[in-house]
Amino acid sequence: MPLFPPVFYNLVQEDVHRCGAPTALNFEFLQTLNLKSVVLMEQNVLDDNFADFLAEHNISIIDPSVTAKDNPAMKAALIPISDEIVTEALRAISTPQNLPTLIICKTGKTYTSTLVACLRKLHKWSMMSILEEFRRYAVGTKNQQQLEQLIELYDIEQFDVSELSTPFIKKEGEREG
Repeated sequence: MPLFPPVFYNLVQEDVHRCGAPTALNFEFLQTLNLKSVVLMEQNVLDDNFADFLAEHNISIIDPSVTAKDNPAMKAALIPISDEIVTEALRAISTPQNLPTLIICKTGKTYTSTLVACLRKLHKWSMMSILEEFRRYAVGTKNQQQLEQLIELYDIEQFDVSELSTPFIKKEGEREG
């Protein structure tokens, strides 16, 4: 039987995957990823079928927005994502116990792409390359300009790379190989 990946599925890097909200049609495919966690970049993405699938396969749910819910600035924001949420999500996907992980938002375009773009900043990609990848996924999304501004202004210094124990974000001065 053929496997069907979720909409906008892609491998971001080893053990980090991205997509839009999966449906029952995608569950067999998701099983092949051996996920340990799912990072929810948007509220109301978790329907009952998907929640049951995650529970049945002991996949933990990480909601980085929980820490930002009481922040008054978030309640007044034009977009339901902030530096704080991005930083919490980056911490989650850089924690070895959470890997392999799947980053999702409703469409797989908007907030998932924003997180991936900020991850690329940690990898020291050029801003031109970051925005090119972001636009490939997020083209035509409602708040595209505000999200691009969040990406450009995201301060990677808020994310303390020295805390990390995962190899995919190299500390300053380290070489690969």
